[in-house]
Amino acid sequence: QTCLQTASAPSPIGYLQRSKTFKYLIYPPKTITVCTDPAMSLCDTIRAAQTSGGIWIREKLRLAQLLALAVLQFHSTPWLDERWQSQNILFFDSKNRTPNENSFGSPYLAALFAKSPKPAPSELSDSKTPVSKSFLAAPNAILFRLGIILLELGLEAPFADLQEPQEQKQGFPAEYSATSRLALSSAVTNKMGSRYAKLV
Repeated sequence: QTCLQTASAPSPIGYLQRSKTFKYLIYPPKTITVCTDPAMSLCDTIRAAQTSGGIWIREKLRLAQLLALAVLQFHSTPWLDERWQSQNILFFDSKNRTPNENSFGSPYLAALFAKSPKPAPSELSDSKTPVSKSFLAAPNAILFRLGIILLELGLEAPFADLQEPQEQKQGFPAEYSATSRLALSSAVTNKMGSRYAKLV
């Protein structure tokens, strides 16, 4: 058995103070389920789907909606890094679930909270380094990463597998050109419809 239920303590875990006379106490659930199964990333789930009949379109759309909502909720918080990717989206209790089932359950966002050192003034701008036109074409890095994940979901393949060999070695400009090429191709429209392709 990989999921254990334990009785929670009866004491409150916090409160919300509405006024001097009203305080709302917050209690944990009566039973807490603790799962010891290892988490499975969305990238691994997509890779597993390639050998098991694929992911239901309805499930792809559900996940795409949840990821878009996550961007709206967490874009200005440390929970969502500008370099987030499908490896940061985790599913638990996936041991007995196959990718073509109706639902993978709730996705969780893995985040690493660490202070990054501030760049030195010389690192902030360098007039000798030209700014890539591709970078200017995707000024919002978080939305750009969402687009990549939507491509992965729609085409049921990790982004690295969708890139051409030369694109994998060239960094961000090649990533942007690869996403543009894939989004404009008929592959996304054929699998997910024109509205999904337009959103990507």
